[in-house]
Amino acid sequence: RISDWSSDVCSSDLKQQQKSFRQKIKRVQELENLIQESETKLEQLRDCRYEPEYYHDYAKMDVLNGEIDEQHNVIAKYIKEWESLSLEIEGGEKHEFSV
Repeated sequence: RISDWSSDVCSSDLKQQQKSFRQKIKRVQELENLIQESETKLEQLRDCRYEPEYYHDYAKMDVLNGEIDEQHNVIAKYIKEWESLSLEIEGGEKHEFSV
């Protein structure tokens, strides 16, 4: 019967949406940890600039500055993904509670 088929399809779709929603929440939590770890690494790299080994050696300082720039890029990428997923999760929560 069509109503049975429709019910099965809706149930299947709902389960898939719930699974996707949980995966997004898990990824947001992973990203929060990655951002925190990356920010810690960035601070460690910045602190290296005050060590004589670096500030007396232009080549080492140049490499260090490249690593700092790269760490900024990594953090920006994580934050962009975090923001996108957070908006999707927020939209999903509103949809689930309005049904």
